[in-house]
Amino acid sequence: MYLKYYKLTAKPFQISTDPRFLWLGEKHKEALAVLRYGILDNKGFLLLTGEAGTGKTTLINALINALRDDVIIANVPDPGLQIMEFYAYIARVFKLGKGFKSKFEFLALFEDFLSQAHDQKKQVLLIIDESQRMEQALLEEIRLLSNIEKKSMKLINIFFVGQAEFNGIIMEERNRALRQRITVSYNLGPISRKETDQYVRHRLKVCGTEKRIFTSGAIKEIHAFSEGYPRLINVICDRALVTGYTKGKTTLSRAVIRECADEMRLHKERKRHTPKAAVPQKKKKKPPVVVNKEKRRPAKPGLYVLLGVLIVSWVSIAAYVYSPESTHKLIMRFKDRLITLFPVETPTAGPTQEKQVPGAKPKSVWPDKYQLVIGKDGALHIAFDKHNNLKDEAYKTLDKLAQAMTSDVSAEIVLKGYSKGFGSVEYHKKISRFSANIVKGYLVGKGVDAARIHAMGMLVGSGENKGANTRKEEQTWVEIIRKTE
Repeated sequence: MYLKYYKLTAKPFQISTDPRFLWLGEKHKEALAVLRYGILDNKGFLLLTGEAGTGKTTLINALINALRDDVIIANVPDPGLQIMEFYAYIARVFKLGKGFKSKFEFLALFEDFLSQAHDQKKQVLLIIDESQRMEQALLEEIRLLSNIEKKSMKLINIFFVGQAEFNGIIMEERNRALRQRITVSYNLGPISRKETDQYVRHRLKVCGTEKRIFTSGAIKEIHAFSEGYPRLINVICDRALVTGYTKGKTTLSRAVIRECADEMRLHKERKRHTPKAAVPQKKKKKPPVVVNKEKRRPAKPGLYVLLGVLIVSWVSIAAYVYSPESTHKLIMRFKDRLITLFPVETPTAGPTQEKQVPGAKPKSVWPDKYQLVIGKDGALHIAFDKHNNLKDEAYKTLDKLAQAMTSDVSAEIVLKGYSKGFGSVEYHKKISRFSANIVKGYLVGKGVDAARIHAMGMLVGSGENKGANTRKEEQTWVEIIRKTE
């Protein structure tokens, strides 16, 4: 419809996995590097989560293309299968070559296949997409597949990809054994406003034009509507191109995006309400006007003052714990939350600085009844084993901490992850942050509000790692400090 009008060779915002449109933001690149390392280093279980539309499928495809030819890959796009159906599917994808009638026969064939791949110096990767759809029985069977080892070496890497609710599934007590085996994990979030602009330009360029069809104001509206989710960016941009074509506009402004967004929101509202509620009645016009006037009667300056006090207090706490760059990012995130109340233009958040310099450490103060063992540095210490799994004693400590935090709903904590040993600085920066997020995920699974937990990755040698172990082998640990005013 609009291709010739905008001089495009194809529709730039189709929801598809066409490799031509591959675009990776900073978070996607980071996730790709970490997951690729986990696979090539035979870490065993890997986990990628993210809300629908964040680009998980795109990332999987990029990961597959980035791996070497000596990695044998099977991708299960829909794990909503019975156990024997699942075995039959992966037998076909891995080309095991023989039929089987029982679980025992499959396992014998599969073990021979893995051993042969190992002898040929090849790695085996099983990707389970939409993992949140798995039945518990199948999840347990997949865990048992990882027990096939040779000389204490994992013969298969299993990569779970799912929506955010899968985190809740693996945090269940019955999945504790599986959770402890996940050595590399990454949560994929939405992209920034700057990246939204880059994403839109990239897709237009692939389709034959470098002309700036969307103004900077339009990009801001696109990001506000989509909240940085690539799938929604595609939806609103495609709608805007159609609207622009029908109105004879070669450049799409903020007003066009707002019009399309309002139409889409109205469409959702019409679906949500009954026809009677959706059709305005003349007799009911006056009451809503009165109500609206009442809503507008309170003086806005008072509301602004209240919000100002909250923002200043919040920023003060953030500045005490975080670096200026991180504080800036938090401020921007807070302002984004207010966009629906006060439409303002917010500047793009700056890059995240992983090396934090929070200043003096707050003291950890917990009642003795919780029996939490506090170190001389005022922190709880959570240790990971050499495989980056939480140690058994760590779970006992975290259970006590979760109890303390659910009892004291005002308590907030700071999680500082550390990693050292073999590997690059960038690798250890990522692992330190992941370790902090693993602890955070466990506490959230125990009922602690995620907003009360602040996780960050630290750098050994930054002056923030008192009592750090200095041995040469790889080590990972997390310090937990109660945040005080």
